Amino acid sequence: MKKYTLNLIVLLLSFGSILQAQTEENKLKLYRLDVSAGLYTTKDIHASINFNTSDTWGKNSTATYFLSTSFYKKKKTEVGLAFGYQKPNLEDRIIRGDNGATGTIDVQYFTIMPQVRFNWVTSDDNLFEMYSIFGFALTFVDETYTNNVETDGFYPVPGAQVTGLGLRFGDKFGGFVELGFGTKGMMSGGLSYRL
Repeated sequence: MKKYTLNLIVLLLSFGSILQAQTEENKLKLYRLDVSAGLYTTKDIHASINFNTSDTWGKNSTATYFLSTSFYKKKKTEVGLAFGYQKPNLEDRIIRGDNGATGTIDVQYFTIMPQVRFNWVTSDDNLFEMYSIFGFALTFVDETYTNNVETDGFYPVPGAQVTGLGLRFGDKFGGFVELGFGTKGMMSGGLSYRL
């Protein structure tokens, strides 16, 4: 697992240095930073299928957290990246081996998602935006077991996000709510800062 985590860190740092070089060369810049929490994600479905959890979008649903950026803008279209984290509720999940040994499992999801945002409506005073977001995600699943029945794992799972309706209120600093489906959730909201 340490090897995979180290590879992920190297990948993200490499991408950051490439982005910095592109920024200096093509005059790209950061246009916005968003921090959000969402509910009812496709990662909940993954946890339900792979780890035999019950009530996927009920008591066992957990929030997913995202940091999103936009670094390229042309007219009403913005391109950016989103980084996410989610820890599913698997407290009642007990692993039983053939020899009667029991243990628990701990799972975490780390997501990186390039995304495109379409700003359909922006008010003249910049206090309101209505938008949609489309993104393709790669989620890394980190599994840690407390017994010898299963082995720890770290593997990627592809995903996507379609946000049909997003509403942002505020000028430079504001808040937003979104409705969609995918790795960020069916409902999400958070704080936004335009640079």
